[in-house]
Amino acid sequence: MALLLSAVGNAAFSCRTSGRPIASLTDRSVIQRNGCWNAAPAPNREQERMSIMERAARCSSRCRTAAGFLLAVHASMSTCIALAAAPALPSSVRHSTAVADLQRWYGDTVDDCGGAGMPAYRCSGILLRATRTAAGFQPWEPSDQQTAKGSIAFSWLRQDDGFGRPYGRQNGFILYPNHEVPRGQLGTLQILCSFPITANTNSRPTLQGCGPMAAHEHSTDTCQRLGVTTATQWLDRYAGAKEYQVCGWDLRHGRAEDSARWFKLAAEAHQGLPDARWSINNEVLVSAWPKGSGGRLPLHSFFRVQGVREALVKAQHDQIQYFQRHGRVIPIVQLAFPASKQERMSFSYDVHDQAVGQPAQRGSVDFEEVPVGQHTRVTAGGFQFELSGDHAAVSDRPHPASGGLISGRHLSVDSSVSIALEGAGHRRVAFSWGCNRPCFLQKLISDEQVMLFEQETGEMGYGTMEFTLEGPEALVLVIGKKKDDTALVLDNLQVRELAHRAR
Repeated sequence: MALLLSAVGNAAFSCRTSGRPIASLTDRSVIQRNGCWNAAPAPNREQERMSIMERAARCSSRCRTAAGFLLAVHASMSTCIALAAAPALPSSVRHSTAVADLQRWYGDTVDDCGGAGMPAYRCSGILLRATRTAAGFQPWEPSDQQTAKGSIAFSWLRQDDGFGRPYGRQNGFILYPNHEVPRGQLGTLQILCSFPITANTNSRPTLQGCGPMAAHEHSTDTCQRLGVTTATQWLDRYAGAKEYQVCGWDLRHGRAEDSARWFKLAAEAHQGLPDARWSINNEVLVSAWPKGSGGRLPLHSFFRVQGVREALVKAQHDQIQYFQRHGRVIPIVQLAFPASKQERMSFSYDVHDQAVGQPAQRGSVDFEEVPVGQHTRVTAGGFQFELSGDHAAVSDRPHPASGGLISGRHLSVDSSVSIALEGAGHRRVAFSWGCNRPCFLQKLISDEQVMLFEQETGEMGYGTMEFTLEGPEALVLVIGKKKDDTALVLDNLQVRELAHRAR
């Protein structure tokens, strides 16, 4: 079945320089984005510019105690005894309880889930993975590299083991704890090892990523092999260590009944870090699930960092794509990460964040109602624009050479303008632009870059841009080779819904 979210190019635009037409330019797709938790942090806007371009029955603590007793009776069994699964809840009901689930798991600070061989992650905490988002990319399916390694990187957080930000990306997904996996979904995933801070596990070739980094075995082997058996020892040993070059605890080491203790040590070590390093996410490796089984993955929710509009449209893209492929509507939740150890993380759910079943965002903006002056964020016509640069403003400076394309009030920057177009649907997008240096339009989800203007004379060129979208998209207009007079202007954004095409 054709995927609604593969954003259609169909880009058509015209340019003129001081009223004279210039040659039309061709779409180019030049952006490659690697999406894994341990990828290098996403470049900021200035760097981009400079590169130019259900469970129904929930388990109480008494239930976990009973489960621990049963597990003790059956200690010889090598696999975890799964708690009885309840039928999956309807989407509308589950969405209304998604935040309550997260708050409960976050605040449940148990040491184990019913015994020394049942680490706390099985029944508490939030297991999340920050992911890249791109047309056709399925972040819930393991890559060839992850399948070969046998593990996938996540982070785990709880009230007593938090951190200040996800690594490199602002959206992703959250899995159910083992003890609450809905019936019919994969309930046997396990955390193989746990590192107090991000550990570059892609560069650890042994023990499914839990072993040492090449040439750094003396400092990055498993904590057990290095004789690090307390959180205090870890903090003393790695007080001045570089990020990544640390040990982690292998939960499979030694006796099975030691696994809860190993997992707890990693959490204690992270919380003992000074504030500057505490904000760095921890890293845990989860056993890789089989390729093609994403529909059975125990996805609880897609998340986006609160206040980041680009993260919202990326989460919406993933929500729509998952629904199209697997028929389940996974809720989108907002996460607000704490600024310090003393603060608590917060969670929220907004029905308007959900893309499946919601009307497509549409409208028009000419900025005439926005006050002239410096701005870093402009909200108009239901759209939000992020402005960056030393000179980022709503301007009323005349542009007579544009032939009316830029008139009255408009956006004017010397770096970039970001626009998040939310929601599902088949839409036509159009706007007017002007640049006096090479500039381009970047479509982050479609992974496309379209040159708008290539001349470097400092003379303004103007044009219009039109294209169609099939779903959410994050747009960035960028101008390069920043000089004192560098200017990129934007006006007359129009987003209109088109009739659905026949399948």
